[in-house]
Amino acid sequence: MAAPDNLFFVNKTPTQLCEQMRDFFVHATGEHSFMAHMTHDDPPFIEMAFDGTKALKNAKVEKPDPWTHEKMIQLSQAWVDAMGGRFHGDKSCGCEPLNYALRLDYKTVANINLPFLNGQYNTNTAGPNALEVPVEINSPNAFTGRGTMNLKGNGDFNTPCGTCTGQSEANFLIRATAQLEEGDEESMGHENKLHIRLTCDQLHSTSSGACPYAGGGQSSNSPCQANVAVDIVPANDGQAQGTVFPSPPMFQSTLTTTVVKK
Repeated sequence: MAAPDNLFFVNKTPTQLCEQMRDFFVHATGEHSFMAHMTHDDPPFIEMAFDGTKALKNAKVEKPDPWTHEKMIQLSQAWVDAMGGRFHGDKSCGCEPLNYALRLDYKTVANINLPFLNGQYNTNTAGPNALEVPVEINSPNAFTGRGTMNLKGNGDFNTPCGTCTGQSEANFLIRATAQLEEGDEESMGHENKLHIRLTCDQLHSTSSGACPYAGGGQSSNSPCQANVAVDIVPANDGQAQGTVFPSPPMFQSTLTTTVVKK
């Protein structure tokens, strides 16, 4: 009988075939493992395939030269070795090039409510997509990345002299390091934990304000020494973790870190 549709090979891309192998063999061991299947089937379907007869009697031999069973075994073993002898992550892992980034959304809200001053000032990451820090692997399960965060703020305050408005902008370099703690093979990545550390460097900021009878602005450069640790569990695309920073009364600052697939 022919293979069922979900195991058929015809008209499938290399990525689809790879994912099919992963999905089928993820729980197989010993004589039923991927390499055992590639080396010798029982019955010997693999060997029969390389006869070039399509398993038909009196069929014309069409051997896929220079493709050989030995070459297939070598490439199959190279794939297994490249993954450290086990499957990692979900079924797409190891089947197509994947790039990831950390999306950083920062927000500060200041609600001022004093007898002589009340209003709100908001500071946010600029742009609809916030900051995305591409991460690259530099050793097994370890990643690094960097990017420049841009924060913009604005607000209005009521004073005895009238309404005052203010705006600000701040830029600083973000450095990201991450370590992946993998779950077991059968979890297919759903138990992976990503331990992230974020640091910043050299804050440049500008601000200005205007009231009915006065206005002004300033610009400054100062060291940025914030150090944030974030754990994302599970470490999957779209998974996010929020970090609330200790702030003075009437202030609330939050950083949301999200894993995104590029």
